[in-house]
Amino acid sequence: MAHEWNRVILDEARTIKNPGTTVENRLSDLWTMFDFINPGLLGSSEEFSGFAKGLHQSPEGYAKLRRIISPYILRRLERDKTVISDLPEEVEMKTYASLTKKQLLFI
Repeated sequence: MAHEWNRVILDEARTIKNPGTTVENRLSDLWTMFDFINPGLLGSSEEFSGFAKGLHQSPEGYAKLRRIISPYILRRLERDKTVISDLPEEVEMKTYASLTKKQLLFI
């Protein structure tokens, strides 16, 4: 029996394009994810590739891209107290470890 889904929620959505890496690796990864969630939103692969290649000449294109995709992205930060008010303040501790001579060879 077939089932038609009306919605898909992707936590760690990057895994649909390439498990284990983030979208910052290639802008084409962004196109791949959006082609899954909203086919055609960013044009064809070839159209998006042409757009992406021109971004270094026209930086305002990044703002246009951000406006297009922002309704689809939810990004929360742990330090945002409006999201998670019961988290304690972050505590950072720097510790140092001695390396063996063999480990020092790889630095």
